[in-house]
Amino acid sequence: MGGLDKNDAIPYADAFDAEERKLIYELIGKEMLPLRWENCKNIYRNAGVKSTVKTYESIGHEQAEFVKNEIVGFFIKTVKQQ
Repeated sequence: MGGLDKNDAIPYADAFDAEERKLIYELIGKEMLPLRWENCKNIYRNAGVKSTVKTYESIGHEQAEFVKNEIVGFFIKTVKQQ
């Protein structure tokens, strides 16, 4: 997630209907950053999910090349461990 990302799909009917939107807002928050994002990270942590949830503070909604490279590197490393 980009720390400067202002793109929030929740308010739009092409992504979520009114009932889904209401649940999301009630359960994890209306404000995307930082509230909802932090709540999502905590859900993963509290559930014991083995994951990396990362905020890239210097970018917005774009998919920066260094982020793509980090993700590809993760998958290469993971596949080699199999």
